[in-house]
Amino acid sequence: MSPALRLRSAPEAVAVMQRVNENAVRAPFMIVFFGGARAACAAAVTALLQDASAGMVPVRVIGAGLTVASFATTMLFNVPRNNALARIRPSEGDVADAWRSFDAGWSRANTTRAVLAIVGSAFLASSLVQRL
Repeated sequence: MSPALRLRSAPEAVAVMQRVNENAVRAPFMIVFFGGARAACAAAVTALLQDASAGMVPVRVIGAGLTVASFATTMLFNVPRNNALARIRPSEGDVADAWRSFDAGWSRANTTRAVLAIVGSAFLASSLVQRL
């Protein structure tokens, strides 16, 4: 989670994250998010259909797999946490425990998906550079 949100009170942090999540579920982000996963799947399929003597097939398949794993991490871990956070009313009761629980789990999953996406992208880029 953003260190800036950790500096805010729990009700403020919840409210900010709820707004971030609401704004993320819009066409530009969703096109890139789902489109990237589809493109990774297409890259894996086309790599597997290529002649194995091309040499970069395993690199491209690994890169695509890591990219899809990043997408899956988001869908399996971050999205359910975002949905649970959406049900919290920041102005009602003590939200500190809910925020700490959300932050810890979401941050671990977010770090995992970022690492998977970066390494997957590096593998995919490497496979393209080798083709040139």
